[in-house]
Amino acid sequence: MRTDLLLHTDKVWSNGFLTNLTLDAADSSGFLGQLALIRSVHPSFSWALIDQRTNSRQTAFRLIVSSSRKNSQANVGDVWDSGKLLNSRSVGILIPPGLDANRIYYWKVKVWNDQNTESDFSQAKAFRTAPQLADYETPYYPVVKAEEAPVSQKPVGSKWIMYDFGNDAFGQIYLTVNGPTEQDTLILHVGEAITPDGHVNPKPAGVLRYRRIPVLLQRGLHRYAIQFKPDKRNTGPKAILMPDYIGEVLPFRYVEVELPATNVRVEQLVRQVVTYPFDETATTFTSSDTTLNRIWDLCKHTIKATTFSGYYVDGDRERIPYEADALINQLSHYATDSEYNIAKRSLNYLVFHATWPTEWSLQNVLIAWYDYLNSGDSRTVEALYPELKAKLLLPLARRMD
Repeated sequence: MRTDLLLHTDKVWSNGFLTNLTLDAADSSGFLGQLALIRSVHPSFSWALIDQRTNSRQTAFRLIVSSSRKNSQANVGDVWDSGKLLNSRSVGILIPPGLDANRIYYWKVKVWNDQNTESDFSQAKAFRTAPQLADYETPYYPVVKAEEAPVSQKPVGSKWIMYDFGNDAFGQIYLTVNGPTEQDTLILHVGEAITPDGHVNPKPAGVLRYRRIPVLLQRGLHRYAIQFKPDKRNTGPKAILMPDYIGEVLPFRYVEVELPATNVRVEQLVRQVVTYPFDETATTFTSSDTTLNRIWDLCKHTIKATTFSGYYVDGDRERIPYEADALINQLSHYATDSEYNIAKRSLNYLVFHATWPTEWSLQNVLIAWYDYLNSGDSRTVEALYPELKAKLLLPLARRMD
């Protein structure tokens, strides 16, 4: 069940991590976390028909929207009740305007199939509206965190430990160390590439990243949150900045710990990966060719990893959305996850923050077209139509005599 194409409108996050709080519990306790807020006065509702019979199809539905959990449990649609509608549509059902800002609502649906069999109502799906509502505005998820352990760790000499997380990702490092004194300094070497002799490469080729970070240790067992300093190349006025609740991130795969003494013990080193929410189960691919399988895994991981800002950006180079890059990201994302709103959000940004003025600008029209083809939702195109029409650059056309 999707509200304005978002699956998880009922979830609550804290500093990027998913909590077990409901919207009601977060609201009543005054908990200030992150939510996927609905930003339209009349959002759309979509659902998938669950029927085990072959070739079963929906022939009618009844959708209700309630202002309280109590009303929803009683099947009272005090905000809106469609009644039974003879309609096979299950995507993009719009309700009339009428939602209030900054309020929790609940919706549920029942359907009739081609045998005129009536289902029970679905479980209610909750959503919260934003403090300000528009006729239509794309909602989006907060960027989120997941904590990962390294896939391997091994000593490199007597005072070096190499940690390998198995793939590259934008994230942060948390380190737990037991130190004997207040005067020791541990060195972290963080990067995307390694040297032939197995160390983190301090001078990687191209735009691959490397950081050397000294960590002043305290006596005893302590957990350290490693801070990455902003890079002026990708945190300028045109860049998409990381939200305050996340902080700065760096793409890396390897962490090498340079110990000051043999009696300093690293108890744990983890990576907190930052991405836009991504459903790993939405798509699968396997073949008899192991190389092809690895290529699929790499491509799928790349699409997930590069959503770290909540927009389609150019990776870590400038962290700026570019039109043609966004088009490639969009189509690849559709192939790996059933997610549509990050493309809509990126398009809306690009329309008003253009990069190259001619051929890049034209890509916005293609992004809008593929958005409509894949999401079935024309509201983004409708809202941006005057600006998209201008992106065709027709006034610049020359007569071909």
